[in-house]
Amino acid sequence: YSETEATVLYGQLSGKYVTLTTLPVAISSSIATAVLPSIAASNRLGERKQVNRKMNLTMRISMIISVPAAVGIGVLGPQIIAMLFPKASDGGILLTVGAISIIFLALCQTATGILQGIGHIRVPVVGALLGAVMKVILNAILIPIPALNIIGAVLSTTGCYLVASTFDVYMLSRITKVRFDFKRILLKPILGSIVMGIAAFHSYGRQTDSSEQKIAFDVNNGSFAVRQKGFFVYGFCAIIKVIVFVRKNERKKNIKKKFTKKEVRICSILQRN
Repeated sequence: YSETEATVLYGQLSGKYVTLTTLPVAISSSIATAVLPSIAASNRLGERKQVNRKMNLTMRISMIISVPAAVGIGVLGPQIIAMLFPKASDGGILLTVGAISIIFLALCQTATGILQGIGHIRVPVVGALLGAVMKVILNAILIPIPALNIIGAVLSTTGCYLVASTFDVYMLSRITKVRFDFKRILLKPILGSIVMGIAAFHSYGRQTDSSEQKIAFDVNNGSFAVRQKGFFVYGFCAIIKVIVFVRKNERKKNIKKKFTKKEVRICSILQRN
């Protein structure tokens, strides 16, 4: 590759991939960070149940935003680049390959914020160092491969965030003795996002016309329609989840009503002992 071609590839990496993949994480992290003072206070008071509940809630909020963003960017990477940069539409493959890094980066930043909030500042530093080592190693291995080239840098970034997030979440769980409910944190958002991604991809295929004269129209109007349908599908899945959650709570309330006050007191005494 010539110097000009290398500069173009680096521009695709830093100006397009990094910018678009860090935007959803900035939103999810800012929302999740609002809960951190409450987590720090509960941890200071020794309220383990509250700490467990708030940490799981914080992780869920982060993933509810980051997972669908990662799937949407991965499914429609080239189309998003063509819409935002119509005169320089190269680099969409970087979003498709590296969209999963959004999830790991969101996990890493959320866990880092909680660790710093409860006073364990050194743990995220160690996680960042481990991620940096992994990135350097993967860069040295993948980037020289001609078939990968700049994609190797994207893969190494994903590996970096994977190592850092895994270490931070593990240490957070070990320090606070909190068990994260990954079924609710990751699995359910992933399932809903997969349905959304399939619907968005299928919708874009129907919106796209084969003639070259309508490419610009399809990229702008078609992508807008796809985003609308994708958001609708994901929102529909979220509504179903809320309905199921409400029904479960109603069942629990009905079960509690069947017991007398005396029986409830006896159960509470037995739990204490």
